Amino acid sequence: MKEHVSLFWQLLARHRSGDLVTVDEILDATAWKPSTFKTHLTKNKLTRFLHATGDRRMFRILRDGEEVLESEVAAALRQVTDTPLLITSGEVFIGGHSRYASQAALGRGAMAQVWRARALDGSPVAIKIFDPQQALLERTLHDDLRRRFKREAENGSQLRHARLVRIVDHGVHEGAPFLVMELASRSLADRLRSDGPMTATESLAVVGACASALQYLHGQAVRHRDVKPDNVLETERGWVLADLGIARWSDLNPAFLSAGSMTDGAYRLGTMAYVAPEQQARPQDAVNASDVYALGALWYELLTLRTETQAAFVTARAPAPSTDESLNTLITRMTSYLPADRPRLPEIGQFLASRGVDWQAGTL
Repeated sequence: MKEHVSLFWQLLARHRSGDLVTVDEILDATAWKPSTFKTHLTKNKLTRFLHATGDRRMFRILRDGEEVLESEVAAALRQVTDTPLLITSGEVFIGGHSRYASQAALGRGAMAQVWRARALDGSPVAIKIFDPQQALLERTLHDDLRRRFKREAENGSQLRHARLVRIVDHGVHEGAPFLVMELASRSLADRLRSDGPMTATESLAVVGACASALQYLHGQAVRHRDVKPDNVLETERGWVLADLGIARWSDLNPAFLSAGSMTDGAYRLGTMAYVAPEQQARPQDAVNASDVYALGALWYELLTLRTETQAAFVTARAPAPSTDESLNTLITRMTSYLPADRPRLPEIGQFLASRGVDWQAGTL
């Protein structure tokens, strides 16, 4: 098995995305029997690397060879079965600094469950534990995703900023990594659903908090890549930016950031309404300005309760979000198609400061 994995990986490594290869070339390169190749296709183990064309004897390479890791090929060719994680109230999580008892489920995303919990000293916290949804994420990717989640817990706990959610502890529970963070009262998405759109003045505090957090993250060579209302939380300290689950850490292998890591059409890094054009094309190409685009899309939604498409923004067909022309102009620039046309965070900060917002919150 190991030899066949290596041979198939070497075949991919010799090609670029879009190259055509014949079945005979694949069989010759891998030493697979035709029945073995057919089995891999039937079980969808090769769909992340090869795409069937109209000619049954021809396949198109989906991933640049330089982006494919041998370990990724090995994971894809393994038959992996994961058991969903069952969490109950009163379950004890042992972190590096304390123990935590789960109380009630708060929700779940594509990669994790979130629970309200209480620490030994009685303080309320939220626990986010790795538990990927089978319907959204390829099972063969779970080992890599587990490492990503563990990275979020470890790296996130080292970040200290007044406008970032506090990650206070982390550990492993029944083989699944978890992180412990401060408990928020609600998300920005909850606020919009319950109270409706914000006025221009009300929106400044939210955008200022996000801009401050992003300025800090970018200074740490981290791009958030998923700025959206669900990931902005209201705490006792005000609004904070949360969820670094798909953040681009400076030391993360770009091969893993590829959208090809996810099941086709089921889940992509980021929520599309807030994803910049360059990030939609290739998530690993996200830059600091990609977070600015997301912040502009979020700002637009705060004022209108609408999420506009990329096309509406870049063709100037999105209705003006407010009666403040200078604010409208800034949001239009933030959602420009080209990263170079978007304002940098300090310029956005100057606008906020001119409106009386102290956006430069310090580290904790």
